Amino acid sequence: MARISVPVSATRLAPPSQVHSAPIRAGVKSSNHPTEPQNVRKVGWEYLWQSIRTSLPLVVIDLMALALAITVSRQLVWLLGGAAGMNLSAMFPPIALGFVIVGAELGLYPGIQLSPVEEFRRLIVAVACMFAVWTVAVLIVQDTFDVQGWFLALSFALCATTLVMARSVARRVLGSREWWGFPTLVCGDDTRAIEVYEWLRTSPHVGLRPVGVIADPSSLELDGSEPWFLGDWSSVRSHAVDGKAYWALVIPSEEAQSDITDEVDSCLEAVPHVQLISELSGLPDHWGGRRPVDGLDGIHIQQNLMLPGKRLTKRLIDLVVATSALLVLMPVLVAIALAVKLTSRGPIFYGHSRLGLDGRGFKAWKFRTMVENADTKLDQYLEAHPELREEWEKDQKLKWDPRITVVGRVFRKLSLDELPQLWNVLLGEMSLVGPRPIVTSEIEKYGDCFGLYTSVKPGITGLWQVSGRNNTTYDERVQLDEYYVRNWSPWLDIYLMLRTIRTVLFAEGAY
Repeated sequence: MARISVPVSATRLAPPSQVHSAPIRAGVKSSNHPTEPQNVRKVGWEYLWQSIRTSLPLVVIDLMALALAITVSRQLVWLLGGAAGMNLSAMFPPIALGFVIVGAELGLYPGIQLSPVEEFRRLIVAVACMFAVWTVAVLIVQDTFDVQGWFLALSFALCATTLVMARSVARRVLGSREWWGFPTLVCGDDTRAIEVYEWLRTSPHVGLRPVGVIADPSSLELDGSEPWFLGDWSSVRSHAVDGKAYWALVIPSEEAQSDITDEVDSCLEAVPHVQLISELSGLPDHWGGRRPVDGLDGIHIQQNLMLPGKRLTKRLIDLVVATSALLVLMPVLVAIALAVKLTSRGPIFYGHSRLGLDGRGFKAWKFRTMVENADTKLDQYLEAHPELREEWEKDQKLKWDPRITVVGRVFRKLSLDELPQLWNVLLGEMSLVGPRPIVTSEIEKYGDCFGLYTSVKPGITGLWQVSGRNNTTYDERVQLDEYYVRNWSPWLDIYLMLRTIRTVLFAEGAY
């Protein structure tokens, strides 16, 4: 099973520097799956609470299994006349915490939709990491390594065995509880969708609780009275919200194996976790046969910026970096302000109306780089040079803009004029990294992607700024924004911020 976050129609994950040339455009709606452009759904406390309810019992059971296994190992060592050579009461709590952190990173919590083989592998890796940290901790705390090696080996074997057995029992018990697991939509215009629905309904230990089936009634010859049938593809969002569904399993139609965009796109704006079931099997087949087992083979698309924890992480990064940058750059900001004031008439700052989160307007602040009455001067210039009007209407930019002052041209080249937007970041109107802020007249150019664009805060920098900036077309810019929203991660933000430094220093694509 592959767990990656990709644009739906991408044939591969292109490096960020090459995204503008990759076929990543999504958002094209098929007539069979009508949807209205709207904001991407954001999930909040209900999702967090469901994640806690699903994860916490497994955390408790795992820690109990570890404590039991290590205690039994210690007792066996004493019975055989040996000594473990360590204080378990002091060492176990931090080691157990490390196990939980590693387990969460490996996806053991909440541990949804893992095959027995994959869950076994991840448990062994987590235990191995725990024992590696355990060994290093003993070496640091004690001058000599007096822990018996066979005690560690026995503990490792018992921990691995006990964890696997405890997990198996826990899943069976928890699966019988209605509050455990995640409500799930099963989507597909193929009879395999009904089979997957029935399998999930009879396999609650997987942790995906089927709400019902989304399908084109004519494709499955349904009359609408089936108890498991929810509606057609246009109703995905309403059923996801009403049913509090956070997962969707999409089964591609056999007639559309070459293009799965239409099969997946309706779910992406409504469900944070979309699992595209492998077209080779339809149902899980990890054992090499066709019988269902505990795992669904396919590609997992996770909409990170739908999730409250991910959004909180992004906000914390914004606050820490923006505050630090304002403090460090204060002398530079003062120097730029003086240069603006002493070289041209007008205010130091310029606030331009832009569209932000959920389509709300805000003032994006910059150091003023243009002369007074800039709009009037632009109209006069375009009237005198009609051959440049097409260039302006195409990208809302001119290679040589007569409105820009001498020092303003330098500031724009180095992107110094945008430093006041750090204040917008602190106010929560912008993010350090995100799509380029746009004006109302640009909405039409985003088309069906506008709802996706307004699902996040615009950024001071972003994928567009490090991928050619003004040397890219507007369509490529839209694709870059879409790619960013679909594939956001903290590491992507950090990478783009570092790339921005190089882009600014070499003034790549700036004018």
